[in-house]
Amino acid sequence: MAISELFFRLTAAGNGSMMVYPRLDHDLRGRHFLPADLARVMPFKPENLPTYMSLFSIPAQSRMARQMTDTLHVCSPRPGPRDLLTCHASIESMLDFSTAHLPNVSSVLTPSFTPPSRYEARVSSLPSTLSRNAISCHDTMFPYLVYGCHLMHNASVLTVPLVRTLDNTSFQGLAVCHADTTSWNPDHPVFSALRAQPGDGTLCHWIPQNNFVWI
Repeated sequence: MAISELFFRLTAAGNGSMMVYPRLDHDLRGRHFLPADLARVMPFKPENLPTYMSLFSIPAQSRMARQMTDTLHVCSPRPGPRDLLTCHASIESMLDFSTAHLPNVSSVLTPSFTPPSRYEARVSSLPSTLSRNAISCHDTMFPYLVYGCHLMHNASVLTVPLVRTLDNTSFQGLAVCHADTTSWNPDHPVFSALRAQPGDGTLCHWIPQNNFVWI
């Protein structure tokens, strides 16, 4: 999937605009959450990587080993002005985090439609804003399910009504739009893909299958 198809400017989603809706299916590869009791006694820290690799018989130079390293790095607490992110290996932990930071949470959203291939589509009416306070949870690569959840600031959750140009099939796209990207890494590929820079307008991205937004 091209980064320029996953991300888009909010101004590109006006009524009647033409957009590419990418293939957003996301295979969890048979992975599952850990039971809550087990997740609590397995600290999710980079220094525990050798233990995890031994426990799941992961070869040291394998692709999974590199992905595990990346996941543990992303999930490590970092100082500075950024959206609060924590990682969760059980559904109970993810629920506790979401309800603690959004006490009035009313819905958990995930895409209702995942096309089998990229669609050329037309925006059939103005997007609807569902919430301006949300938590986004996306899965990471690990031998079992680990979701990274972050409380989003200056972000909106939208549904975008779309019509596929090939056969006039109507469907809804689910997106998150970030109004403030000033603290984003300037080397993030979205900036080169959209010819933008940090702080340059509102940038949005589609929510893939098996990712969740709590509102």
